[in-house]
Amino acid sequence: LEDFRKKVRPDNNTQSLDIKTEDVMEFYNFATGVLLNDLSSLIKTSNGSSTWRPLITYKNLLRSIENIGTEMSLGLRFYGRGSLTAKNFVSFIEQHKLSQEYMQQSETFATNLKQDLDKVRITKQFQLYTTTFNTLSKKDNVTFLTQAELFKNIFPYFKETVNVMNQLRGITDRIREEIQAKIKDEVWSVDKDYALGILILTVLLFISPIIVMLIRNAVRALQILSVALLTKLRDLKREKKRSEKLIYQM
Repeated sequence: LEDFRKKVRPDNNTQSLDIKTEDVMEFYNFATGVLLNDLSSLIKTSNGSSTWRPLITYKNLLRSIENIGTEMSLGLRFYGRGSLTAKNFVSFIEQHKLSQEYMQQSETFATNLKQDLDKVRITKQFQLYTTTFNTLSKKDNVTFLTQAELFKNIFPYFKETVNVMNQLRGITDRIREEIQAKIKDEVWSVDKDYALGILILTVLLFISPIIVMLIRNAVRALQILSVALLTKLRDLKREKKRSEKLIYQM
């Protein structure tokens, strides 16, 4: 991004090798889009984990912050140039609506998040950010009599919008800490099960020779018993024959 910024020329007075501001924004949106889409793919693999809902909330807030940032850059251009192209004006409206939609989606997956976002919505920074959008979205162009008047409008808009983004980043920091805590708990639980499995396997390895010896002794005892039974059976048959012979003689 810094390489792109160094090549940007004021008022888009670009040469053939220079880069327009639109190119920088397009690259930035593409890069963040790839990262956020990759995050979405990773979240899908965590379905069933206790971190799934906080991860969805975290991702939606990140998307909301990114959309607010893009919206702000278009709003600053609107102020600075007095108008936007049709494509940029549509994008300006779209980014604002998406940011609000992602904030509402975040509330769906976190029970206490609505209170935090309501606190952000009632701040003067958010009110100025929303008011500026409502004003710009209803105009085709804006004009200022003096540069001082322009600065009076553009700098507060930039400052307060950045403050709104920082407040949302503070919420994402807390969500990330919650996710890290849940991950630690899950990892500890997995480690505990892993250690228990190793303990059971170790006990079995120590006990298995004893079990083998006991089985061998049991088999040997059964063999001795079977031999003794066979001997007794032969003696019994012999005594039976003698008894029958005596009875016959009697």
